[in-house]
Amino acid sequence: MNPLKAPKAALAGVLYRCGLLGIGGMGVRGKLIVFNYHRLAPDEPAFTTPLDEGVFGPPPSIFEQQIAWLKRNMRLLCERELIEIMDSGRYPSEPCALITFDDGYLDNYTLAYPILKRLGAPAIFFIPSHLIESRTIGWWDSIAYLVKKTRKTAIQWNGDTYPLGRRAAVIQIFNQKMKLEPAAKTRRLVERLAEACGEPLPDPQLQSSQLMSWDQIREMSRDMAIGSHSHTHTVLATLDPGAQKQELEISKSILERQIARPVASIAYPVGGREHFTTETEKTAEQCGYRLAFSFATGANSWDSMDRYAISRVSAPVSLSLTVAKARVPAFFALK
Repeated sequence: MNPLKAPKAALAGVLYRCGLLGIGGMGVRGKLIVFNYHRLAPDEPAFTTPLDEGVFGPPPSIFEQQIAWLKRNMRLLCERELIEIMDSGRYPSEPCALITFDDGYLDNYTLAYPILKRLGAPAIFFIPSHLIESRTIGWWDSIAYLVKKTRKTAIQWNGDTYPLGRRAAVIQIFNQKMKLEPAAKTRRLVERLAEACGEPLPDPQLQSSQLMSWDQIREMSRDMAIGSHSHTHTVLATLDPGAQKQELEISKSILERQIARPVASIAYPVGGREHFTTETEKTAEQCGYRLAFSFATGANSWDSMDRYAISRVSAPVSLSLTVAKARVPAFFALK
């Protein structure tokens, strides 16, 4: 957990154990809270990964508790209901929540989907179409893999030296380059980083094993909504308008062909306010999307929500923090 968020997480646990988060609807009437997950962690205390640790949320046992609590205490919306609400302008009075998953990881199908289906809980799964088609993991996983695996004590990069005493910090540096620098400048960053680390990229079998297949996505689409997460998962704000439109159009076309039904929503890759633009929002509407989601940007007020920049909060790793984010979003909807 981010150490800056730890005090709030600890306070959430205290409030939850004292029963102070059970006050019905506290702070959430007139709001929609979208909880976003990427991966579920295995129920193994000694679990480690050669890839990005930051995308792992709670284990299935905690995830099931979270979804069960949300179903009992909030109106858990599906994609269709949210579109109907936004179209009609008739906003619910009860507290509302929505569940989403990004990136198309295999554990979305093997771990999360069975729980959601058993509990009758809807969700939207946002798929980066090129990653599924090419069977390649995202740049964030490859960066983490290379920096963790290298036997070098420092990485030489464009005249700078990055000592590897704190590898997590170096991973973050290269992730930030991918998130903020123009796409034309970072197009070969992962390949160049492999050379700088003196390590090969993850082997194709490891990469493919992390991702859902089209058959699995099609099966999920019978019960859950499937949305776009762009085509290549390039940060949209780093692209020119024409390239942004291509990312959104290609992904929508591939997904609709694969699942044989309309794709109505998109989640912008990375999704912070600096990672998409007003042009991105206009393009999403032009491409036929009905909803578009940002990330790590807070809770939504119905009367001011932009349907092409719907805020989401990061998925908590504990039940108490889930309750806190739901009950007191202004404090616990951590950015």
